[in-house]
Amino acid sequence: MSNKNKKKRVEFAKKYINKPDTSWNNIIWSDESKFEIFNVKKRKRMWMNPGEGLKDVCIQSTVKHGGGNVLVWEGFSKNGVGELRES
Repeated sequence: MSNKNKKKRVEFAKKYINKPDTSWNNIIWSDESKFEIFNVKKRKRMWMNPGEGLKDVCIQSTVKHGGGNVLVWEGFSKNGVGELRES
């Protein structure tokens, strides 16, 4: 989390710290996240001896069409969490 976001969160907390609990009864918080299914941007490294490059353990499958991802959304309130939804 960036320092800018941390500062905003502290400011928000200070602003609302003395609000009565009942003021949160009609507030819904939400968030969304994107999950990559294939081609996660992470390098994998392995050490091989000469001539081992074609062994099954050394071959990694790829997806040429760009993979895919899932975007999910969820909301929560003082009373609990909602259902996780796919966008």
